[in-house]
Amino acid sequence: MPGQEHAGPLTALSGEVLALHRRVRFDGTNWDYADDEIDHGTVIQPANTSGDYFTVKTPNAEGTDVMVAAGAISAGADVYAAADGKVAATGNHLIGKALEAATANNDWIEVLRVAPHGVGVPVYRSKILSIDCEDGASNADTVLIPAAWNLKGLIILGIYARVSEQFAGGTEDQGVVTVSDESDNALGTLTPSDAGADAVGDVVAGTQPVLGASTGAVTKSVAAGELVDLAVTQATSGTGAAGKMSVFVLYTPLI
Repeated sequence: MPGQEHAGPLTALSGEVLALHRRVRFDGTNWDYADDEIDHGTVIQPANTSGDYFTVKTPNAEGTDVMVAAGAISAGADVYAAADGKVAATGNHLIGKALEAATANNDWIEVLRVAPHGVGVPVYRSKILSIDCEDGASNADTVLIPAAWNLKGLIILGIYARVSEQFAGGTEDQGVVTVSDESDNALGTLTPSDAGADAVGDVVAGTQPVLGASTGAVTKSVAAGELVDLAVTQATSGTGAAGKMSVFVLYTPLI
């Protein structure tokens, strides 16, 4: 149907025999094996002859992918695009992380894909965390970007929050949230202001953003494999103390 969207697996016509779990690419006419290049999905129902209907799982689909190794790959290693729709331990185009080992050519392994950088959305958003800034409050989840999302390192583009509970109390201007990497390097702070950034719906912009920065400004980066989290470093207190923010980070990976 013209204009139809596909939220799940895609059924398509093959341009050649396509084996299960191989990476494939659409050239505008045919679906064929992807070689040392970015692919458009993995085969989850094979094509036995050219012109057969087959099913492809696209790279932006939820979950991990089973892929076919071109040789030995260690569990936890980066995997790269290889010829005939396979993946290898070395290459030019990063596909993701091997969640299990391959010992020989044609072994099937589970792969956690890297999001398709440069194709689709090049800027990514962390989890959105609702943070209570009141003195003595407990925030169960403080991890914005899990380590598993950070394969090659990150550049932090901006840190933002939306006020979800009006700030009040004797120190309402000091409901400060600090965002840091796993090594406790501060990446930026969020400070509501009684002069105009403490009412519900107000935006609180973090310090040291890349988006909108001037030439010569220092970028904030995160080393590969490190998580990004936050902490309330100055709580609101005093009579009627209150204040909550929904915090998120915009970032781009280094690959």
